[in-house]
Amino acid sequence: MPSFTAEQATAARAFLGWSRHELGTAAGLSFETVRDFEYDIQSATTKSVEAVRAPFHHAGVDFYRRGKRVGVTVVMPWQDDES
Repeated sequence: MPSFTAEQATAARAFLGWSRHELGTAAGLSFETVRDFEYDIQSATTKSVEAVRAPFHHAGVDFYRRGKRVGVTVVMPWQDDES
């Protein structure tokens, strides 16, 4: 089972303002693979899941799961720490 859901990946892309093309480039995957991943994460290979996760991790994205709740947090280094 992947360590995050397709919905979390889509939300993380939105938080970062990335298109599927941009995520694909960062992950070394095609647009089609990213699109298919977001529609059916269960059919993705372990290699694809890790390839998608890596650029998110590098960008400061954390995926979490608590019971039936899932979420996405993003470290925003451009924000002042005193907020």
